[in-house]
Amino acid sequence: MKSVDSFTVLLEGASDVRAVEALAKRAGVDLARVELVDLGGVTNAGKALSRLFEHSAETQVAGLCDANEAGVIVRALRRVGLPARDETDLPSYGFFVCRVDLEDELIRALGTARAVGVIERLGLGAKFQALRGQEAWRDRPLAHQLHRFCGVASGRKELLAGAFAAELQPGEAPPPLRDLIDRLPRSSQGLDQLDHPGVSTSSTSHGSRQARPAKGLDQFDQPQVSTSQVRFPSDARPS
Repeated sequence: MKSVDSFTVLLEGASDVRAVEALAKRAGVDLARVELVDLGGVTNAGKALSRLFEHSAETQVAGLCDANEAGVIVRALRRVGLPARDETDLPSYGFFVCRVDLEDELIRALGTARAVGVIERLGLGAKFQALRGQEAWRDRPLAHQLHRFCGVASGRKELLAGAFAAELQPGEAPPPLRDLIDRLPRSSQGLDQLDHPGVSTSSTSHGSRQARPAKGLDQFDQPQVSTSQVRFPSDARPS
């Protein structure tokens, strides 16, 4: 059973989990108190929230979504009785919206030259150049080519999301990821701050604490508790 001050972070897929985990480690988040849940698609958010309300020990809930899927999260919050009106209310409930999607946020934060450098260090440079040479892609902007490359092979999106996030320096995290990380509990010995107002972390070295493995929807713990025990990470509520 999770402790009463644990966090559950609802994430669309494995790539989101890898990116959040990489940034959380750098920020000194206490990953022993954080559950990163791979939803297997944002349409499962409603099911996940319902299970948390019905079957989870007290926890705080946060998450990340793409801009074109923000409405799914709004509807999921409404189904569990929370008065979310639209996308602008989501931060009040700990959910943050990527301008397009996670890959777009990471590529823009890194810049295209650094993103290409990461790809080359991973030994994928030749494959990326092959994609750039394809007729359908050779005249497209480099950022679009990078975005496409992230998703054209099994496992690549997850690999590159983690690598791109790990490459970001303090202060470079894109706003949705930065704001999500800011909500998570810090360990007593943190690493770098993400340079966001209101966040206080230590600059001392991080211990050997490891993240819990990401869970799918069928792996939630199932103790019976009151629905009032599920909390969102801000006292603010839309009026």
